[in-house]
Amino acid sequence: MEETDGIIIESLRKVGCDIEDEVTSLAQFTTEIVIEGVVKCLVSIQADLQLNHRIPPNLPARYKLCMEIAKACKDVAGYKGDLGYETFLHGSQTEIRNVFAVLIQKLPKVNEQPIADSVADPFKHTMNKIQNDILRQLHQPWLPSFCNSSFENTLQFYSVDLTKKAANSSGKVLVQLSTIPDTQMIPSLIEKHLSELAADKYKYKFPVGKVGIIKNEKKNSTVALNSRFSLIRLLQYADADQKKKKPAPPPKPSHLSGASKTDEPTVEEQCQQLTVVLENLEHDLNSKHTEFADITEEVAKMKSMIECKEVEQNAKRKELERQEKLYALLPDAPAHLERMKTLLKSNQGKMAELEEQWLEIKKPLDDDYKIGLSRHENSAGEKLKATLEQTVMSLRNIVEEIRTKEDAIQKLQTHIESLPTSGLTRTFYTQRILSIVANVKKQNEEMHRVLEDVKSVQREINSIQGKVERTFTVTDEIIFRMAKSDETARRIYKYLISLQTDCSDIQQLVKDSGNLSREIKDLEEQAETELRKNIAIKLRRLQSDLEQIRKENQILEERVSTGIKN
Repeated sequence: MEETDGIIIESLRKVGCDIEDEVTSLAQFTTEIVIEGVVKCLVSIQADLQLNHRIPPNLPARYKLCMEIAKACKDVAGYKGDLGYETFLHGSQTEIRNVFAVLIQKLPKVNEQPIADSVADPFKHTMNKIQNDILRQLHQPWLPSFCNSSFENTLQFYSVDLTKKAANSSGKVLVQLSTIPDTQMIPSLIEKHLSELAADKYKYKFPVGKVGIIKNEKKNSTVALNSRFSLIRLLQYADADQKKKKPAPPPKPSHLSGASKTDEPTVEEQCQQLTVVLENLEHDLNSKHTEFADITEEVAKMKSMIECKEVEQNAKRKELERQEKLYALLPDAPAHLERMKTLLKSNQGKMAELEEQWLEIKKPLDDDYKIGLSRHENSAGEKLKATLEQTVMSLRNIVEEIRTKEDAIQKLQTHIESLPTSGLTRTFYTQRILSIVANVKKQNEEMHRVLEDVKSVQREINSIQGKVERTFTVTDEIIFRMAKSDETARRIYKYLISLQTDCSDIQQLVKDSGNLSREIKDLEEQAETELRKNIAIKLRRLQSDLEQIRKENQILEERVSTGIKN
């Protein structure tokens, strides 16, 4: 029971119940803890439940809350036993333990979370994130810039032709990012990548650097195909046109079309071409990776430079504020100097006065200090003597206690030696267990024998009853025939019938007595179980609760009557 109580308490603490560390069993639970634990378990099983885990001060509200909790336990957790409001208010430990066991079994289990993709493959994670963001932005409806509420607060981006920059920088592929502003670098990279994709897939060169955001609403110039939106439309329509095209007819067999054309490439040539294309693509991909690494390094350098510049800017700002304060004092410089001189003179006078006052206060303090030192030196020796005497007395007391304890230990050892040693070993206990098992087997065999004897006796009783009935019917017929002509036979017939009725009554009485004895045993067992449930204590509590409810009702009636009179 202690282990189960510990498991229940730990699980309730995990659910969120505020249970103190001193509570170690269900016997220490109060009604507040029981109701709080049950409600929080039900809410963790089904989150949409609306139950209060605080006990209301009014008794009718308590009964209503406990009835709702009992109904929720049956509906949500599937509790099948007898459950009512009295189990939560005045329930025994076994009933509360059974309720918590059912609820804890129904609690949702926390599965192990899988390893995130970002830890396994960060590049794949970033690519998936970019893809999801692009799809989300494509599904959103497009709005012009003047309809966007945040248009005035956003920065406008413009693109630059990176190929020209690369050509101008002595044929280097990597562009010096420090020469390009931040508002132009990211859009130019995106548009360069889009132009390369369009040139590879659709044989269309995307012009870069000609797109700009319309600043003035009066300019109604039409946007050409060199914008991002036009490129997206071009890609979509190109995919749709490729889907609409009919598939090419299959080639004719060689015996119908004649000799095969010598101009068409063979499979080996196609494989070689594909390998060359794959090598070129791998080379391009490696170059792109190197470019990306260089760009990230350049970005990190730029960030460090920006941080340094921010530090310098803060220092310059502080210097500027200081100079502004000084500049504010320049127009009336002589007046300010005279004020400073007067302040210095007044401060010097104040310092002289404070020094004199300090000397006056210092002299009596120095005298008191010297007197205290002399007294402390004299008292220190006396204190050391007193402490030495106390230590000597404590040592003597300790030695006496040690001797008395040693004597007690010797006495206990002699007492232990004088006690009779019990030679009970493990073999003794095993033999005892085996003997108990053998006795249980013998008792089972005897029970089986008794049952077989009962069955045999029942069979004999049934056979005797059959014989008695048959003999009665035969004698009844014979005596009935003889009674027609003989008066003695008539008397015998009457006695026979009375004997048969008396025997049947006796048999029925025996059966009724057996049934009554069984019912008495069942009732005694039920009475024992009811006594174990402590029904009398529960009834007393219910009576006290009823009295409190009646008092509250009387108070409420008095309040209502006073309110009506007023």
